[in-house]
Amino acid sequence: MLKTSARTLHVGTLNDCYYQPETAVCRTMGGADQPMLNNCRPDRCGNATITTRHRRGWEAARDDTERALVFVGLSDLQRTALRQHLSDVTKVIEGIDHAHD
Repeated sequence: MLKTSARTLHVGTLNDCYYQPETAVCRTMGGADQPMLNNCRPDRCGNATITTRHRRGWEAARDDTERALVFVGLSDLQRTALRQHLSDVTKVIEGIDHAHD
């Protein structure tokens, strides 16, 4: 219990992070000995905490992705990547909503 309460909270826009280097996804992507919130995959990292406070940022990411999908001239690969990103973002938003029902 003391180990958990001794961790430092790093506040971010899309998530907060209780950084633990041994399990940090950002560290496996070339991170230093501190969290890289701009390089975070909060939907995949156990160090991340996503709350209702973060919902607005996730909604903005969803809206941006939906607008990008309307662009003419996107390759099939780009559309596939955007659709996957939209799916990931939507799941996070649904998770926020479900946690607070």
